[in-house]
Amino acid sequence: MGIVTFFLTGLIFILHAVLAAYLAGGNSFDRFWTASAAFYLQIGLVAVIGSILGSLEPAMWLTVGLVYTLLVFLFMAVVCPSKLKGFFNLRWSTPNGFVPRVSHLCFLLFLVPLVGYIFLRFHVPVHRFDELMYHASRSLYWLQAGSVFPFESHNIRHNAFTFGSDLWFLFSIAHLRSEVGGTLFFFLQLPLALCAVWGLLSSLGVQSNLIKSMALTGILLMPLLLRESMQLKPEVGMIWALSGFSYYFSRIVSEIDDDALWLRLCAYSFIGVSYKLTFASVLPLILFLVLLRLWKAGARVRFVVKMACAALLFSITSTFMVTLYGNFLYYDSITGPKLFAEDHRATMDLRTISTHLARAPFVLVGLPWVPVEQSRHQINRLGERMVESSPAGKTLPGENVLWPGSFEFYQPRWDERFSLYGILGSGAVLFLFFRWISRRDRFRNSALMFPALVALPSIFYSVGIILFVRWQSVAALPDRFLLPSVVLSSALFFFILSEWVRGFSDRWKTLAGILFVIGFCWSLMPGFREGTGMFLRILGGKLEMESENNFFQRVSLKIPPGSTVLLIAGQTAGDYYLFRPADDFSNAVVPWGMHAFSEDRLVDVIQEYNVTHVVLESLFHARYDHFPPLPLLPFFNFFRGSREWVLENPEDEMPLLFSRVQNEPPSLSDARRQALRLPRPERHNSFHRRWYEDDRWGGLWLYGNGWKRSQYKGFFDDARFPEIHHDSVLISFIVHEINAETGRITIEHDALGWLASVADDVHTMYQFREDRYIIIFHRRFFPGDLLDLNSGEYFNLDLSSIIGD
Repeated sequence: MGIVTFFLTGLIFILHAVLAAYLAGGNSFDRFWTASAAFYLQIGLVAVIGSILGSLEPAMWLTVGLVYTLLVFLFMAVVCPSKLKGFFNLRWSTPNGFVPRVSHLCFLLFLVPLVGYIFLRFHVPVHRFDELMYHASRSLYWLQAGSVFPFESHNIRHNAFTFGSDLWFLFSIAHLRSEVGGTLFFFLQLPLALCAVWGLLSSLGVQSNLIKSMALTGILLMPLLLRESMQLKPEVGMIWALSGFSYYFSRIVSEIDDDALWLRLCAYSFIGVSYKLTFASVLPLILFLVLLRLWKAGARVRFVVKMACAALLFSITSTFMVTLYGNFLYYDSITGPKLFAEDHRATMDLRTISTHLARAPFVLVGLPWVPVEQSRHQINRLGERMVESSPAGKTLPGENVLWPGSFEFYQPRWDERFSLYGILGSGAVLFLFFRWISRRDRFRNSALMFPALVALPSIFYSVGIILFVRWQSVAALPDRFLLPSVVLSSALFFFILSEWVRGFSDRWKTLAGILFVIGFCWSLMPGFREGTGMFLRILGGKLEMESENNFFQRVSLKIPPGSTVLLIAGQTAGDYYLFRPADDFSNAVVPWGMHAFSEDRLVDVIQEYNVTHVVLESLFHARYDHFPPLPLLPFFNFFRGSREWVLENPEDEMPLLFSRVQNEPPSLSDARRQALRLPRPERHNSFHRRWYEDDRWGGLWLYGNGWKRSQYKGFFDDARFPEIHHDSVLISFIVHEINAETGRITIEHDALGWLASVADDVHTMYQFREDRYIIIFHRRFFPGDLLDLNSGEYFNLDLSSIIGD
């Protein structure tokens, strides 16, 4: 039944999208971008309405879609019957200049790799770290709760990050209950992005289908795009959003008083920021347009009212308002907790800005293939010297640790990012922009102005990513964040190419064509090599996508289908596996959240949801960025000491799995609860605010990779730690060896960061478990040079003066 409702609902949404394109009017490009935006916004609208009604089931999607369709047609029949009649009498035909003829062989240039992409997407499961812990898993929590509104979670990313792109996965999973179906429908954002690039090239005046097909082929075989398309990340969908924004931004400059264009620009602005907040880098361009509109055109009050209503509507239908609502309600800030926002945002000082700008060329430059190994070494040496002698070589605060990692220049044998298009695309947008501003007739020459204005959002987006996003080399940032801008810039390069070739004679066109084809094929080699390698491994049955969170994958195999799992873990838990995607998501998962141990609450949760299994991340504590760690030993003791629960795996195997002793297991149909109610999250900020007002104790909690200085106040009470003051530093560590005679101990600091020595201002040390100690420093700022990150070693501490305390 789910597949029937999936196609019926999809057809209704397509009907809405086509109707919106018909009513909005315009040329073929306008109709495409209007229809695609309307299709996405309908998914968001139904998700919000379903959340208010308390259900995200297939019947709800179909019912709301049908009711909305009837209301729209009823409104048209009463208000504008002539348009309704014209809609049914409309003869649908392929718009000229937008869709190429299939008979053209050039169309096969990008059709063949696109089919290969679909084949790969069909065989590649969800396996990457971010997908497992929040991109894919939060859609399943939404289905359980019957709402996309904020929910109780152990991972702040489930609620604090915008989730527009994940609605594609939610829509398909709600109907099909299949990982393959969900990932394939999510993948439709790639052909949508390709259509947007094709339409953008057509609107720029590129007539040659061969040039446009080569552009899409080169884009498809970018190594970074290939990898991102096999995941559930928002970057691919943002290519479409940035293309639509660029098109309407360019149109409005010359048609400033066209309110229909303003509505479409507003829609794509909210679609972009609902995908990822980094899209806000292009929003200053809207402010410029608004000021220009208020200065040049009339009906200012009506324009402001109309745009305010449109902004409210699109902020809701894009689900952007849902994220703002949750963050403001629970953290008093639309970007989440202050420390959370600071952790993802670069520091805005002159040193950071100059360093990031100096690094940008080294990120965008990439040769497709360096055939001679000695040449590659020479390039690396030259790049390293250039980095060391420029501001790019500076180490910014927090980068001298394993995460996020320090910036380094490295040219591999095969390009791993943008192939040749990082160089060509960045050069193309700058060329178009400076060619435009250097002309005196720049505002009257539309042939120059329109391409330059298309390039402007790409420039703003790239600069915003480079300057405002904290660089994390280990996570390939800002490389993958730049993907939408690089794709758009690559398309503009092919536009310049088409103009350049047009002025050649036939003889020179032939020579230029031969040289370009050679360079074009050379640029495709990295993506072709990576794609065909995956393709051949699939055919040979040797494609093994190793999970980046395989601890939870292993424990999930021990949980039978039809179970209800209580998850007590930190924010990096790969909870997606616990839903059993291999069995069509047959399990229900109840997150404990970040609550401290409470036997009463624990018993209530177990009874309310009829929990059959409990997954405990470890014996020690669960970590949360920007929140106090959660001790897990009380949970372990509770389940270990109860006859109702049985430990299914050894204590040294993590995570721990407890199963409930029961007469008969629950049936599969009972376990697939379609509206499992999860408790509302607590207001975490109120917890911290209470302790901020009371400055008697608190301190700095050191944990994780290196040192993170965060004020976690109220984690320790005065009865256990009366000496803690507001300028204290607390370090948790595991004791490896104690020498009672000399008073020296050898410690391992959580197997992540290592403590090389201690300062003279150690106040005391507490033992709160057999092998777990806390050292308390009376120091306001902990010196970073005391940390050494050479893992695999143990360090000796001379604590003879306090070992007896």
